[in-house]
Amino acid sequence: MFILNTYEQNSRYKQPTLTVPVLLKPQLELVDKVIQIPTVELFDLSRDGTVAIVLSNQSGSFQLYALPTEGGSPRQLTHGKERVSWARIANNSRHVAFSRDFGGIEQHQLFRVPLDGGEEEQLAQLPPVRIVDFNWSHKDDRIAFAGATQDYNGIWILDTATGASNNIYQGKGWMFNPDWSPDDSQIAFTAKTTEAPTAMELVFTDADGKGQPEIYTPKPGSENTGPQWHPRDPLVLFKTDAHGRYDLAVYYRKEKILSYLRAGENGVDIPVYGWTPDRKGERHPVCSPSRTGGTQDSSTPQSK
Repeated sequence: MFILNTYEQNSRYKQPTLTVPVLLKPQLELVDKVIQIPTVELFDLSRDGTVAIVLSNQSGSFQLYALPTEGGSPRQLTHGKERVSWARIANNSRHVAFSRDFGGIEQHQLFRVPLDGGEEEQLAQLPPVRIVDFNWSHKDDRIAFAGATQDYNGIWILDTATGASNNIYQGKGWMFNPDWSPDDSQIAFTAKTTEAPTAMELVFTDADGKGQPEIYTPKPGSENTGPQWHPRDPLVLFKTDAHGRYDLAVYYRKEKILSYLRAGENGVDIPVYGWTPDRKGERHPVCSPSRTGGTQDSSTPQSK
């Protein structure tokens, strides 16, 4: 904290004098303490619910830490000066896949490390690509990641055993949120496929890159993000503003039926959502929808 420079009128000589800036030490120490508070961001939770992974700059660069959900001190999983950008825990809760940004120029590589600690292993030698986010397949044998090169945006499938990668989709607009179907045969993700300024669509494509991708939107020009497949059935939960406000919806892929969950009726945004198990082992969205519980869309969803 500083006392601002001010001019005082000398009553005797009628000449201005300059007050010297004074640094108040207690306030400076307080600012220094605030600056030293590490940043912590929750990335993922293991399927068994026992461990969370967080990103923190506590060591001086952004690295991953394992945090027991029942309490305890965080345990550092990754090390080094190159920052970690994104991470996901494998479905078997044995490994964590993560991306590193080398040199701060957003040219990422994918690695994995045991969740209980151990040596980092580079999964592949990827060409220059900015990795946005990714997800493990249900069998933990592949990773679908969204990214961008200097020439295009795309979705890639990485074989974690061989390190081979396959670009299964390319587009001009950005894309993110790749998610695997229950049988690992298809990928759903968010992409900008039109010139409408705020529009975002859902894209469904085969995980092997074959076949014709399906581009889906409840309403042309609407924003649709974060598709999440049901763990067993061909249903996709996602966020949309097709009603003019943010809401959650479930798309019944086979029947081509859309059901709104009325999650945004109070005018709030929905930053986090997902499928959660009930006591019978079934899976439901956070808002407990059903075909009759949601608002059936009377219009025909747009897909191509």
